[in-house]
Formats: sequence, C-alpha cells, structure tokens
Amino acid sequence: MTGEMSRDDVTRDAFPLHFAIADALGGTVHPFDVYQGPYVLAQGHRLWLIGNGRYGFTAVYSKTTGQQSDWFLTRQRWTSEPRYCAIEAAREILAGGGFDPANEAARNDALRLADIGEG
Repeated sequence: MTGEMSRDDVTRDAFPLHFAIADALGGTVHPFDVYQGPYVLAQGHRLWLIGNGRYGFTAVYSKTTGQQSDWFLTRQRWTSEPRYCAIEAAREILAGGGFDPANEAARNDALRLADIGEG
C-alpha cells in the first residue's frame, strides 16, 4: 500500500467534519493520503483537521498560512456539536486568527488552556 487516497475514499460518512467545513465555507474536500486524510480547499486555503487522539481534541491547520486554530473536542460524549466547532475553527483560520504551532510556547499555552498538559 502506498498510502494514496482516492476520491471514492472521501465520503460524507467517513469525514463528516471535513464536509461540514466545506459546505459552510463554499469549499471542496480533496483526497490526500490514508495517513493524513483529506483536506478542505476553501477560499484559497488548504485546511487540514489535525488531532490529538489521546485526548479527543482536534484543530484546523492551514497549510497556506501555517496557522492552527484552538483545539476543540470531537470524541467526548459531552461534546454537543463537533461540526459547529470545526466550522468555527476554520472560520478563525480564514479570518487570520490562530497561532503558529511551531512556536512551542504558544503550543504549551494552548495545552494549558485546554487543561490537558503534556502527560
């Protein structure tokens, strides 16, 4: 297996958050590979959903600007609407918000704010 993803692999059932963002922002979902999943192309930005599976947090990352949104919950039972959170995170990035995840201090601040630590 080379890791390639086909258009047939990218379905609404398999990637509901990606399609929620694309629908809300007038974008499209494109296959990339089976390791990183698809990306959303919206308003000239390639948006990736990145996750921290250990804690059930997800963020939106723009390959275009190198900025990342704040983390939001997607896997916990008390998360009321992960689609809404994903759309708002994407809007934050498209509006020029977010932080540079390469900046370790900003990353650690985000983890502290989410109260998840480095564990």
